[in-house]
Amino acid sequence: MRALSRSLLAFGVLAAISACNGKGDPVQDLCELALSCDCATPPFADLDACVTELGDEVERIKATAVANDLIYDASCVDSISAEYTDRIECGVTATSDACTICSPVHGTQPAGAACAQYGDYHDCAQNLFCINSVCLDPCNRIAADGVCAVMQDGGPQGTGNCADGLYCEYSASLTCKPRVAAGQPCPKDAGCADGLSCNGVTCEPIPGMGEACVFECQPGLLCDASVCKPLPGAGEPCPSGACEATSECDSTSKFCVARQPLVCGIDPK
Repeated sequence: MRALSRSLLAFGVLAAISACNGKGDPVQDLCELALSCDCATPPFADLDACVTELGDEVERIKATAVANDLIYDASCVDSISAEYTDRIECGVTATSDACTICSPVHGTQPAGAACAQYGDYHDCAQNLFCINSVCLDPCNRIAADGVCAVMQDGGPQGTGNCADGLYCEYSASLTCKPRVAAGQPCPKDAGCADGLSCNGVTCEPIPGMGEACVFECQPGLLCDASVCKPLPGAGEPCPSGACEATSECDSTSKFCVARQPLVCGIDPK
């Protein structure tokens, strides 16, 4: 798949999004947004080039659906475009508590049925994932002692999310187990209770600014030389590869640079 599938449509497939209603033609709206954002490298030469490229990509996606006897969902394409134009705008990230997903191409296989992948898409019904060749409902949460992983290709592969207060014990039972309380030995699978992390021996409160650390610190902090410190910002070195939320670590210079809006990544090249 080309750029629209990677940075626009794939975003809608892989991230949980809430439904939005576009204000007009979704491709036109998205192109106007893309060319209005402050992108280091403009994604298109002009509005006409953008409309042509994204319009052609939508036609390629329709062809993928027809070729594989799948369903093309125009409303999903519209809602993904609206995710950028209505909520993300020229910002960088978007979050949603919705557990539903939106795939512009999908099939009709129900939850629990076998599924097949067709490139970026699969034949599960809308709002389902195809994981380990089985259609799964992302809203379904696995109860205690329920199977959350299977052994495949020499290692454990997750099959769903455990319910709140549980974690998937990948190293042993492959089932959901209660998260470990403060002061208790750390499980092997990052299963400390919320607000706790493993200090190498037991689950303890996640350390904050200036406190001693082993691996993890509170959000916005970095464990550096065994002490929690602020993450570096734009223009500062990032030897660990991490930067504060509005920056990202440039892989070449190893310095933090300002994050580009997501819409800047819609590049036909």
